[in-house]
Amino acid sequence: MVTHHSWPNRAVPVFDVRTRRLSLGPPPRACSGQRYPSYLPLGDKLVSVDVGSTGLLHPPPPKGSGVEWTWHKLPRPPFRCIAVTSYAAHPDGRTVFFSVESRDSAASTFALDTESEVWTRLGDWRLPFFRQAHFDPELDAWVGLAGGRDTFGYLCSSDVPPSSSTGKARQQPPVWKLGKEKMFCQDPAEQQCGATLAYMGSRSKFCLVQHFSAIDEEYKDIEVDDEEDRPRRHLLRLTSFSLKYDKHGDLQASTQRQVQCYELPHVVTPFPNDIRAFWM
Repeated sequence: MVTHHSWPNRAVPVFDVRTRRLSLGPPPRACSGQRYPSYLPLGDKLVSVDVGSTGLLHPPPPKGSGVEWTWHKLPRPPFRCIAVTSYAAHPDGRTVFFSVESRDSAASTFALDTESEVWTRLGDWRLPFFRQAHFDPELDAWVGLAGGRDTFGYLCSSDVPPSSSTGKARQQPPVWKLGKEKMFCQDPAEQQCGATLAYMGSRSKFCLVQHFSAIDEEYKDIEVDDEEDRPRRHLLRLTSFSLKYDKHGDLQASTQRQVQCYELPHVVTPFPNDIRAFWM
């Protein structure tokens, strides 16, 4: 569920998609002040990494068991959460990867084994994604939005490195491939506000979610001192497609796509820089 980071203080709303019932779950333990949460599903569990806390949440205990539903505390990350550039869950069901990079430090990638509760620094490299990548068993790879300045708007896939549970540290960066087609940021009339990729669960199906703005046609002819002051409409575009490797081994999106576009209410437009989406 979506709420402001400062509310609620005692519980987090949880919606069960099977029973269609709303309940209250335990809030992650975090320090006061600015927060930079990253959430990753890991099998039937949820990992939360944030300033001052890292936790693992198991499914809720059976009703009437008398067991309190709480987060299991994990070691704090050995990096600043504000520097996180990308993250992904390993298919081993126990390990999560985080890449960080900042102006005053080189890129690095770390892995957290949630069973041994140990952080491991894997090397001076980072995953090639923008925020979350998803493991696709059909492609046997992580897939996400490309994270480089010159590659923004493309998709990319990456080999999955060995998990830290194998005892192999200081690894080489995994081999990755850039998609053949630029999926967004092509129309100069569209001002990109944010984008994310959701994995739709099977057969390499994905949904690209874009938040962008365009000049409101109703006001396109009015005189303004600055073009930035011209009224704009904020829109959400959802594009679903499937991915595969072509005969040359390049990542390719299907030509058959479903596209839906929705106008966003004005109440959301002051917060255009960050969107999150997930598939149920």
